[in-house]
Amino acid sequence: MSYKITILKAEVTKQPKGYSVAEVAYKTDDGKTKGMKVLDFVQKEVFAVVKDCKPGDVCQADFEKNAKGFWQFSNVVNTGAKGDTSVSAPQAASAPAKPGNWETSTERAARQVMIVRQSSLSNALKYCEVNAMKKISEDEVIAIAQIFEDYVLGADKPTGEIS
Repeated sequence: MSYKITILKAEVTKQPKGYSVAEVAYKTDDGKTKGMKVLDFVQKEVFAVVKDCKPGDVCQADFEKNAKGFWQFSNVVNTGAKGDTSVSAPQAASAPAKPGNWETSTERAARQVMIVRQSSLSNALKYCEVNAMKKISEDEVIAIAQIFEDYVLGADKPTGEIS
């Protein structure tokens, strides 16, 4: 497989064991940025070309899979042309961010009041049952529940004002 690549960086380092490694960063025709390491004792011909490459050099590169199944350069030829070394940022998704469907603080506060009211009403009915209040109207049960609710919410007066 042969591709035209633009060299972004070619850096040669000498390793402690005596061999050299060329680390090559390149950009493909479709704008993808990739990298490859070339060892001087493994790929002598390829190393000889990439060690002299400068940022912006356009090369014709042939690729092949090595014995371990990884892609490597099989041949690199510097065309002498210069290419663009700018790297474009990945495009952000064009779809707008979807707002969450969680409760607002106002909705959460209203839900808490509803829970306290439901509990207060249940406890008012139990209170009436325990105190043998058989003939009691709905309004009287609600009034007792309001007393429980005010107590739980910390209201000083049965008006529903929360302190």
